[in-house]
Amino acid sequence: MKPTANTGLPAKTYTLAIAAFVVGHIVLAWGMRSLPFVATAHALLCVAAGVLVAARRPLYQTAYVAGYIAGAEVLWRMNRAGVFWEYGKYAVCVVLIVALTRVQLRRNVGLALGYLALLLPSVILTVLAVEGDLARQVISFNLSGPLSLALCVVFFSNLRLSSQQLVTTFFATIAPIVAIAAISYFSTVSAADLAFNGQSNAITSGGFGPNQVSAMLGLGMLLAFLMLFGRMHPPAMRWPLIVLGVVLGAQCALTFSRGGLVVALGGLLAAMFYLVRSSRTRITLFLVATLVTAVANYVVIPRLDNFTQGKLVERYTNTRVSNRDTLARADLEIFADNIALGVGPGVASTIRNENGDRVAAHTEFTRSLAEHGLLGALAMILLGVLGFRTIVQTRSLLARALVASMLVWFVLFLLINAMRIAAPSFLFGLACSIAYSSVPRPRPPAPATLAPASVPIH
Repeated sequence: MKPTANTGLPAKTYTLAIAAFVVGHIVLAWGMRSLPFVATAHALLCVAAGVLVAARRPLYQTAYVAGYIAGAEVLWRMNRAGVFWEYGKYAVCVVLIVALTRVQLRRNVGLALGYLALLLPSVILTVLAVEGDLARQVISFNLSGPLSLALCVVFFSNLRLSSQQLVTTFFATIAPIVAIAAISYFSTVSAADLAFNGQSNAITSGGFGPNQVSAMLGLGMLLAFLMLFGRMHPPAMRWPLIVLGVVLGAQCALTFSRGGLVVALGGLLAAMFYLVRSSRTRITLFLVATLVTAVANYVVIPRLDNFTQGKLVERYTNTRVSNRDTLARADLEIFADNIALGVGPGVASTIRNENGDRVAAHTEFTRSLAEHGLLGALAMILLGVLGFRTIVQTRSLLARALVASMLVWFVLFLLINAMRIAAPSFLFGLACSIAYSSVPRPRPPAPATLAPASVPIH
């Protein structure tokens, strides 16, 4: 995969269009905060437009739509859009199902659908254990993520993206994340009584769950720096991307939810492992990393720590895992008692409730064991095979850096936040597309040369 490609538009026009699109989401954020119906209208229009794009437009544009919805899901939730909770994941599924009717399926179909199929038998246990509509809700909550993951893998594994189409997909994902950052910033500066106590902060998270807000801000930072380190960005966007990455990272830190930064930095380190091997990207990587590190250490972190009365550094140097180890151990105990099929999706939360832990699973891997048993373990093995095949089949060094970064982000996210949003499914799928796109197209066979009429063909 080459780092640059012709867009068909003048470079200046493309850059201005991207910049206007991203910055315009700050205005959108203000509109959603000021007028409650804007978030609902935006959510509905995105899916309607997405279905039309998937049905009629070139398939690479469906990647833009999927990335945009994945980036906007938390934006809709934090602005209380009048849609159901799992709307973002199902929206991605609907758009991709429409697009898949136009795709010739060749790669990873069996593995992706096999992963999903292994999680279905235990659904009957949930139906038997949970009454009425609550059974539907907990099944949807726990399996909408695997469903969106399977569809993302199937679709993107069979979609080639040029480098410029990939960059546009990145920006489509980042734009709604900028709106999330804007809302979080507005909430922070307008708070009448803002105090930091070493715990996740809902006010600096825009009045919503810090875990999800932090994860999306970290993802936006990751994508911005991947474009910088990989020299994939339009030349005029270099400094704006540096500023954007630093701003998203700073707002992510202010949520006091450490997961967003940890997962993003893990993804960046995975990319650097490959990028330092390329003489083309090594200098850019060194210069940008040195600049960003200096700005962070000598400007951003001291000011944020002063703003938080010294609580920021205290929070991020604390190595406690916020009870996730306790939840994971509880999942493993449930698995040990229900090895065959587990207890059913969503039922493990009920069992933990009886033990006093009134929170849903935060680690997808242990949740799969507890709620799906040995079939859940097999499903996780298939995911591992998919990830391994994806990185092995990636050809170019830049593409391998991107794929490794996204897969590491995916794994770390599932360790910390399970599959509560569509972003990890989208990123895993996008990694599959990058791997496939890095493989050269097979050359068409040379036309047969007809022998002279006087010479018989045997």
